[in-house]
Amino acid sequence: MADAIVAMTTPSFVQPRFNDTFTMHGDSMVRRVVPLFPARQDFAWLASRRKSGLPPSGETASRLLPWSGFAAMRSDWGPDATYLCFDFGPLGEGHWHQDKLSFTLWKGGEELVFDDGGGQYDVSDERRYGVSGYDHNVLLVDGHAQHRRQPRRVTSPIDAEWSTTADRDRVVGVYDQGFGRDERRLATHRREIVFEKKADLFTVTDELKSADGCEHDYALLFQLDTTNTTVSADGRRLLARYGRRWDLVIDVSDGKLETAVARRKPSLAGWFVGRNDTSVHPATTVFVRVSRGRDRAVVTRLRPVEGKISLGRFPKAKDNK
Repeated sequence: MADAIVAMTTPSFVQPRFNDTFTMHGDSMVRRVVPLFPARQDFAWLASRRKSGLPPSGETASRLLPWSGFAAMRSDWGPDATYLCFDFGPLGEGHWHQDKLSFTLWKGGEELVFDDGGGQYDVSDERRYGVSGYDHNVLLVDGHAQHRRQPRRVTSPIDAEWSTTADRDRVVGVYDQGFGRDERRLATHRREIVFEKKADLFTVTDELKSADGCEHDYALLFQLDTTNTTVSADGRRLLARYGRRWDLVIDVSDGKLETAVARRKPSLAGWFVGRNDTSVHPATTVFVRVSRGRDRAVVTRLRPVEGKISLGRFPKAKDNK
């Protein structure tokens, strides 16, 4: 258990907020087991917040957890590391969220694409929103979010087509279950994430295929904990400003970028619902809307950038037209 906490820790030593969770500090969790494993220098490193011990050794700083279905992609173990954690695993035994193929993205101690932990244990609209696909970085088909009841666990490691090197990480996940409350098999979603470490660039390729032979409207969601965003005139680029050290640029190869902030009707969008440590507050839901069709492929590039820059100063990806 402590090994998994180390593997998934963000550059600021908190755990990503998948399923129902408040912000959990990995250093305080691992500190309890350090006396039981005195030879584990990585446990001491996390428990001391880099003051003693050594970071995990290995070919790279990235790690796959194939039974739980998480891939932690990171540039290094330093305080300014770039980090993305991808959820491609089963539903789980409890605390269910409709979030397969979602991810959270950090630069240093700043979360740029969020998972908010699902809200309080109540019967509010915010709670229903927080556990649904609408509050995660996933796919909508004809306005319907993913909805699954199984599997609660897996019986063998998940083949995520994982690879990691000093320069590049790659992982793949597939969602082929239902959408909407009646769990209709409308489409299959295959998501590939490639992390080019030297470029500090994540390329997310979403392959969307009709499962019922019909044409569909597709929308990819990205949740940002800021209300300060700018979309380019052609609708293919977005700059998110957070008022901190790091901002985020999003480029898409197809479709149009739209945003919703603190929306309540016709449905909730653009909220960070949080749990015990963070109150409900306005945020931004980014929609990548793709024109109606059966099978589509959308390439989204996400890059942290330092300082406030204009959209025009940031170079576009070469194959974005």
